[in-house]
Amino acid sequence: MLPSEYPEVRDYPNLRTLLGRQVDMQFADLRALLRLPERACDLKAGCNLTTVTLLCNIAAGASVLFWNSSFEALTERGNRGERFKALMEEHYPWHSDDAATGRAGAEAIWDFTRSPLTHTLGVGKDMATFPGPATRSR
Repeated sequence: MLPSEYPEVRDYPNLRTLLGRQVDMQFADLRALLRLPERACDLKAGCNLTTVTLLCNIAAGASVLFWNSSFEALTERGNRGERFKALMEEHYPWHSDDAATGRAGAEAIWDFTRSPLTHTLGVGKDMATFPGPATRSR
């Protein structure tokens, strides 16, 4: 079922239209990515980083458009990281036996997944592999 088909949006035609035009295709793409690799079609790539990036993008978009939504949420760019983390903390299915609390888990997803994949192509801060100017030999 695609988001525009959810029973919760049945009575909201404008929302259904928005979901149908902008969000359904992202979920359809995600479903296709989750089927990879597909040897029958000679698609050997798993698209793991692409899949995780899309999942984070969907969560980030939902944190602005649908969660505690307002005009200010659409126009205020400075708090989007906090919105993402708050959405993840509140709605990700955290369990009491998880290694991290909801807040710590949301921070980790932001710090080690969403931001590095979005801003640095997934390259982390491994100083041995990617030394910065202070450690680079001259």
